[in-house]
Amino acid sequence: MASSYSFSSSLNRSSKKSTANDPKPCDCGFPACILTSKTPKNPGRHFMVCNEGKCKYWKWLDVEPVEMPLMEVVEGMKVELVALKTEVEKVKEDMEQMKKEKYCDAIAMKEKIYKFTIGFLFLIVYTMK
Repeated sequence: MASSYSFSSSLNRSSKKSTANDPKPCDCGFPACILTSKTPKNPGRHFMVCNEGKCKYWKWLDVEPVEMPLMEVVEGMKVELVALKTEVEKVKEDMEQMKKEKYCDAIAMKEKIYKFTIGFLFLIVYTMK
């Protein structure tokens, strides 16, 4: 018959259960109890400890969830995505500035050509007199 009650400590243990259905002994020979982790790093993972608290027996019952490393990768990718979006915006701003500069350079070049043409025409007219 399995019983359960709430248990809390600095280790964020919870859901202490008796292990009457599957009594696995700890290092001091007493049946170990199964707890569920509530830590941010290992939420919901099950582990076993000494039921009597007489030894330092402690063991994970399940393997580390695959989702945890994947979540870390996803969070890293989110940070990288924000950095890339910022970089793209900077490149767009730089391109707009270059377009403006190119347009201004084109206008300046046309002014020089017009001045040269007017000067050249003035020279031709002056020499024809």
